[in-house]
Amino acid sequence: MIQSELERLSQRSERQLRELEYECIRFLELRNRLAQSLDEAERERLEGDLYAQLTQLESAAEVARQGMDAVSEALPDEG
Repeated sequence: MIQSELERLSQRSERQLRELEYECIRFLELRNRLAQSLDEAERERLEGDLYAQLTQLESAAEVARQGMDAVSEALPDEG
């Protein structure tokens, strides 16, 4: 029972970490695009997208952190 619950939590945590990785990549892509020569309208749009992406990144990080905490809490005590 404990093992199956731990496996379920671990799989969920892994999915959450992959989502966080995706959000990080998306953030870096936006940063790289902002480093290019852009007209003012495109730059403003990308800055807005980057701000929104930071919010998404924060959310994904919190979910991933909670998932990792759940896995840690489910581990049997070593004592």
